[in-house]
Amino acid sequence: MRMILAYENSLSRDFAARHLATSDPLLDIHTTAGLAQSIALANSLDRIDVVALDLGLHDLDGLAGLRRFRRDCRHDVPVVLTGAQPGQITVNVLLACRRRRISALPYERGRASRGAP
Repeated sequence: MRMILAYENSLSRDFAARHLATSDPLLDIHTTAGLAQSIALANSLDRIDVVALDLGLHDLDGLAGLRRFRRDCRHDVPVVLTGAQPGQITVNVLLACRRRRISALPYERGRASRGAP
């Protein structure tokens, strides 16, 4: 599986890439530090299976950045939005995601080890 992992923070980006790479030897991870870099990288690759964009990217601008990725990327690929911001995702954001056929699964600290609800 080929993945683009976009985190602006280099420590988070490197940690996540290393952690994911050790979980599956068949995972081919390409990292970027911004939305524009992610789009350019995706368009330069012959195929891509999934993209993870951190909500903290300086050029993401929330769902507007996701729309930009969808518009400018030549691949029809699943996109995961990640973020470490405290607080709940608002109902309006979840509804906006649903209208755009985006799966939104809020993360709760400590829940990952127990599996999906």
